Amino acid sequence: MSALRNLTETLEERKETRREVRTQLSQVNMTSYAVPVLGVGSLFLMDGVKDGALERMTSSPFGQAAVIIAFSLYAVGFVLIRRLSRIDI
Repeated sequence: MSALRNLTETLEERKETRREVRTQLSQVNMTSYAVPVLGVGSLFLMDGVKDGALERMTSSPFGQAAVIIAFSLYAVGFVLIRRLSRIDI
């Protein structure tokens, strides 16, 4: 009887641990989506505050390169956050 009770307790503890890990990972997943959304949102917010700012930025090759680099870094951040938070449960 003691072995069955220990087995039951162990299985319940594992189930609780899985729930806690999933909760923590859901927060990390939301962060991985929030990083690029905040970056792109700030770009459009800047354009909204100062009309034509986005057009002026993307009209020069330097501005276009800066936007491409920024989007690339947001994509890299998204992928790295997702990859580093991958845990097999």
